[in-house]
Amino acid sequence: MKPSELPGVSHYSLHLQVFPGKEQLEAQALVRITNHTGRTFIEIPFILYRLLEVQAVSDGQGASLHFTQSVVEFKDRKGLRANALTVELSKPLPPGATAEILIAYSGRIHGYPEVMAYVQDRIARKYSLIRPDALAYPILAYPTWQSNMNAMQSVFTFDVQVAVPSGYTAASGGELTDTLQEDETTVFSYRSKVPTWRMDVAVANFDILMDEAEKLLVYALPEDSEGAARVLGAVKEAVEFYSESFGEVKQYHGYAV
Repeated sequence: MKPSELPGVSHYSLHLQVFPGKEQLEAQALVRITNHTGRTFIEIPFILYRLLEVQAVSDGQGASLHFTQSVVEFKDRKGLRANALTVELSKPLPPGATAEILIAYSGRIHGYPEVMAYVQDRIARKYSLIRPDALAYPILAYPTWQSNMNAMQSVFTFDVQVAVPSGYTAASGGELTDTLQEDETTVFSYRSKVPTWRMDVAVANFDILMDEAEKLLVYALPEDSEGAARVLGAVKEAVEFYSESFGEVKQYHGYAV
């Protein structure tokens, strides 16, 4: 196996405040990284969506870290631009070591329709989508398409807290661990069910359909509830079919759509 060019993320702790009416978000991402390369690093690169700006960076103990950021075009993907962030660690990160970096950032997301038509992700009043396709949270990579794809090969665990205005629901493929009402804000807390290569969060006025026995969830906009019921039934049939054909899933945690 070809050795990795960069350390990898082993855990994300992501705190999101979503403002659908303002089409903005504020976030703090605590990133735990592990250096599984044969090199020592003093600088760690990240990429973020081009309209997301970093306000502060610190280490796991709260000490400020020097950083630079600038919006650049990917060298190997014409037209694709991102905020390239470089963080200078307080001490070198040798092979086998771990470090934590806390990144505070905010801004808007309006997709990448000019280069990737399917990436329509945005923060909006009706529906907000936060996922790595639009670099909505820090990806440990150089500002190239190849480095971004390499980062997707590693897996991590995560916990994510999403604060939204009352009446909205934050959906995630993770396990819902808590829902807290604070004045006119609801905070949804999720954690990873198993190690994964991505985090996805959607925010809208969702209806929630579930099959508790099969641990299946479908989040749907109210006008799509009829179709969502058919999707829930189809997912149940698919789980049953594959379980009968290939055996029960080990450590089954259910699925969310």
